[in-house]
Amino acid sequence: MKRTLVALLLVICACAPQSTEPTIRLLAYIGRDADRRIDAPDTVRANVPFDVMVYAVGSSSIECNRPDGTALQQPSTRARVEGYIRVRSGAITCPSDFRYYPQKLQVRFPQAGIATIRLIGNTRTGEPATTLDSLDRTVVVVP
Repeated sequence: MKRTLVALLLVICACAPQSTEPTIRLLAYIGRDADRRIDAPDTVRANVPFDVMVYAVGSSSIECNRPDGTALQQPSTRARVEGYIRVRSGAITCPSDFRYYPQKLQVRFPQAGIATIRLIGNTRTGEPATTLDSLDRTVVVVP
């Protein structure tokens, strides 16, 4: 019975359609509302890591918009976060039912004061044009 089940699962997996088209990595679409794209505490402690969630916006189809990590640059009181997506490079029709794609990372500010988390990404300026944009979220860092 177990062998039959394993064999059946292997056949199903082998027959499932698999995309062979290459993908490309792009900066994610971020929109324009920082309160809905950067989720972070209002107050944090200096030198203590804390979680930040950034949200990309895109089509609900995973073929059109697959989250692909973040890049963090953090000189002292400014954290620069770039969110990425991976998309198929061939022609594809994507549904326009947009959703948020969360990506989690850890940030740590070394000194007390006011700090900024800046999310870098694309915003749409018309079909198919995009513009590089950023959203900021201020965080109070206590000793």
